[in-house]
Amino acid sequence: MVALGNVPGLAQTPPALPNTAGVETCFPDTSGYAVITVGPVGRDFSDLQTAINAATPGSMLVLDAGATFKGSFTLPNKPGNGWIILTSSHTHLLPARGNANRTRTRPPETARSRPKRRHAEDRYE
Repeated sequence: MVALGNVPGLAQTPPALPNTAGVETCFPDTSGYAVITVGPVGRDFSDLQTAINAATPGSMLVLDAGATFKGSFTLPNKPGNGWIILTSSHTHLLPARGNANRTRTRPPETARSRPKRRHAEDRYE
């Protein structure tokens, strides 16, 4: 077996790694963002797709932790600057920003704090 790389006689070269120069890996500054709540009772929207459609850049959709949102969801292209952020109502359970230990969350520990997306055909994702 021949290792991949620039080996003479190798039929193909491996593809280039993805360009990640424009990837944001930290939570953006959301001061001034409109907060839109999404959940089954007493929220701005009970339907996630309707909330996504109504959101404009500079909006943060806060989904009720533990709620199940059923369906297939699309994120339409929207003009403007800023992000449309979908997040849980229990983000306080995430590790602190700049966590020197790089603590990761594990699904069993945080399952109740996360919203759930359920496929239209009744599959959890």
